[in-house]
Amino acid sequence: MKFRFDQWMVALLGLALVATCSAQPPAKSDGKPELPRVIASATATALVKPDAARITFSISAHEPIEKSPREANEKQVKKLRDAIAALPLGKVDMDIQVSPAAVGLMVTGAQNTGGPTVHSRKAESVFQINIRERDFDKLRDAVARIIESACENGGTSNNDPDSRQTYRIPRIVAGNNDEETEAVPGPSVEWLSSATSGPRRDAIRRAMKEAIADAEAAVGSAKVNVVEVMVTNTETSTDRTSRYSSSEFAPPHAGMVRVSVEVRVTCTY
Repeated sequence: MKFRFDQWMVALLGLALVATCSAQPPAKSDGKPELPRVIASATATALVKPDAARITFSISAHEPIEKSPREANEKQVKKLRDAIAALPLGKVDMDIQVSPAAVGLMVTGAQNTGGPTVHSRKAESVFQINIRERDFDKLRDAVARIIESACENGGTSNNDPDSRQTYRIPRIVAGNNDEETEAVPGPSVEWLSSATSGPRRDAIRRAMKEAIADAEAAVGSAKVNVVEVMVTNTETSTDRTSRYSSSEFAPPHAGMVRVSVEVRVTCTY
């Protein structure tokens, strides 16, 4: 079958028409085209004074094979409980939870063909102390006193295995046999607050305003209409770890709760 010239022109015009239509925004159910959209996002952060804190640390005992590390660890736990109970903390609400002792072996030469050599046994317990106090200064003072007492009685970070090593290789300092001092991570602190609702909503308002302003900037003089909003938020402590000897180097806003939000807006224009 042969096409005349006018038939070819009709066919080409039909192809052009299809291509043009596919470039238009998709039609809605009512037959009207969808309006173009722009998506923008913004973040905002608020710092809130805490009214609670969670202190976590470990305490461990090492004993020869013929002795019980669990019994030694129980004595350590009792001693530390008594030391914390004797602190002048005022009327702060405090709850102390201690995990049952976990017992394991301390070995060397695990890669030797003859097998590892057992040096001792180890028992470790984890303390978690929850404190509630609405007075910010009293709360921070109580946390500092508990951390100091924990460190003085052998408490170390339960997140750093190296900080709980019993056998260390001395490093020679200035040509003598003195062992160089090492900074050992102490208890971790997580600051908490039960009053974050208001600051979080203020942060959402600020982030919403910024996101809409960005959307307006992106489309020029066109008027934007918000059709969808998504909000995500997080609450984190600004100071999750502490070292016994470095409190003077605390970063700005240490001991505060950071409330961060991200607002994502979808607008038509």
